[in-house]
Amino acid sequence: MKSPPTILAALFLAASLAPCYPDDPDLIITEFLAANSSGLLDEDGDSSDWIEIHNTTQEPMSLEDWYLTDDQDNLTKWRFPNITIETRGFVLVFASGKNRFNPKTELHANFKLNRNGDYLALVQPDKNTIATEFSPQFPVQINDVSYGQRMDLEIHPYLTGESKGKMHFRSSAQAAAHWIRPDFDDENWKSATTAVGYISKDHFDPVASPMFSTDDITKPEDDIIPTSFRSPVGETVENAIDNNSKTKYLNFDRVNTGLTITTAGGVVTGLALTSANDAPDRDPVNFMLSGSNDDGVTFTKIASGNVPKFLERFDRQTVSFHNDVAYTKYKLIFPTTVGPSSCCMQIAEAEFLGISGPSSSGLEDLILTNIETGMFGRTAVLDLRFPFNVKAGDPTDYLNLNVRYSGGFLAYLNGVLVAQSNAPENPDFSSTSVLKRQRKDTLTWESFGINAEQIRKDRNLLAIRALNDSANSLEFLFQARLENARESLGATGYFSSPTPGYENGEPRAGLAAAPETNHEHGFYETPFELVLSSITEGASIRYTTDGSKPTLTTGETYTAPIPIDHTTVLRTTAFHKNWLPSKTLTQTYIFAEDTIRQTSLSAKNSGFPERWDYLTADYDLDQRVTGLNGKDRYGGKYTHRLKHSLQSLPSISIVM
Repeated sequence: MKSPPTILAALFLAASLAPCYPDDPDLIITEFLAANSSGLLDEDGDSSDWIEIHNTTQEPMSLEDWYLTDDQDNLTKWRFPNITIETRGFVLVFASGKNRFNPKTELHANFKLNRNGDYLALVQPDKNTIATEFSPQFPVQINDVSYGQRMDLEIHPYLTGESKGKMHFRSSAQAAAHWIRPDFDDENWKSATTAVGYISKDHFDPVASPMFSTDDITKPEDDIIPTSFRSPVGETVENAIDNNSKTKYLNFDRVNTGLTITTAGGVVTGLALTSANDAPDRDPVNFMLSGSNDDGVTFTKIASGNVPKFLERFDRQTVSFHNDVAYTKYKLIFPTTVGPSSCCMQIAEAEFLGISGPSSSGLEDLILTNIETGMFGRTAVLDLRFPFNVKAGDPTDYLNLNVRYSGGFLAYLNGVLVAQSNAPENPDFSSTSVLKRQRKDTLTWESFGINAEQIRKDRNLLAIRALNDSANSLEFLFQARLENARESLGATGYFSSPTPGYENGEPRAGLAAAPETNHEHGFYETPFELVLSSITEGASIRYTTDGSKPTLTTGETYTAPIPIDHTTVLRTTAFHKNWLPSKTLTQTYIFAEDTIRQTSLSAKNSGFPERWDYLTADYDLDQRVTGLNGKDRYGGKYTHRLKHSLQSLPSISIVM
């Protein structure tokens, strides 16, 4: 982030500041985060700021030759590559200053955002027309709180996940000629809902079945933690999954050392381990693998056994075992190493072999019509017909087909092809999907904008030809929703829970200004009355004197000046309805007489620890030097000068 300019009080409020849009913009900035502290990480593991671009249209839109800028005098500061935003989709750009524009990887602008206010604009390819503009600058930003537009969706459903229809398993060339048209007679077809599928658990054996290809479900960017951090620089745990056998993970613990990794989920049925570059006595002898689906609170043992002996350096050995449960977190432990007196354990690569994606139960919960009997081992083609009605006045201006699918599909509205994915152009009864999709993709909703020109009043028909990757595939899912989702932009404000890549919710209208006081923090000798105020009209102020942070339910509500007659730590926050609370102001007022008379008993009664490690805590001033009424070794000489001396020294207040 840039160095902060002077903060204007008016910017602190920011309740009415909104981005400027041209009429009916196609692509806009809907959200950004300019003070990323512990939120979304980029590919380098940095908490870079980010900007969200949204496609408001019913058609995919190209961002090629569009621009982002933080400089009103340089509208073409950073240019987008050839990248497409899907219908009502989002693209994220990190405002990191790293200047990366490969369309196949993360996008990084060549500038950073200033948390204390900055100009920000999205510029169209003509290099002059501004699609979104925060001018003269957006307001002051807060750690891990984003800023942007409220997005309201008015949903009018035509087909839901439970809508009724008909289905037919296509297993011969004798296909009905007009099955995609509303007037086709489907009386002999079977009943179905818009969520059909199966999981053939009786045939599920990821180890024995040749239909399952096992790949490494880990990725170099997965979250990985070692059993301990006793590794030399350059040989840390990340090297175990970096897909580079020339690097290695070395841990000096040697016994019961290993790693815990968080993945996108998958059924792990084997391990592939690659030996490191040297010292065979550091090779692991055996392993134990466990899995967890509650973020590591509990682990279930999956498999254990011996690691096959490595025949040479950089040798890759595999082990297989039975497992049919997917986990999101895996713990791999190597109990012992080859050399009983070796210094450590080391491994070049640890591959978790299996089928990526959530467990089977993730699909099972979605299926309302089980079609295993009619489809598994018989056909990869399923035809579906779902009728729906459109009344006069029903909206069809933003019609969307939202689908989950394991293979491919073609969708027809009243006999006209309106959407397709992963399917051949003219599928017949023996067709299959073009590619095999991963489980995680199957469970993700995909949206397709539908041309409403084919819509009729009264009865309409959505026909689907759904394709599996094989008639012998062990699972299948097709689920559809047809709805009109009219989107509108609402108020601008702050979002306590950022949603990069998703619709924004209800924002907070502004940020309350921090309270102000009529007395600065510091040393005092005489009591006074402390007055609190806030420039945010209508704000309430709460305060504490025990060091805790005020909230709407803790502390005292400020109603009148506060008497300050002894050393006091005051913390105060302003609150306003539907606004984010202000930053907490902390002021320490020190009365030197209290400091001089401080005792260990009074300090401990205030909550300070009674021991400093193995020593008894001592908070007293030495009474041999600063005794009461001059009763010390120096006749009160230093006691009289102590107040002035305390105030003459540089000091810092640490509130605990």
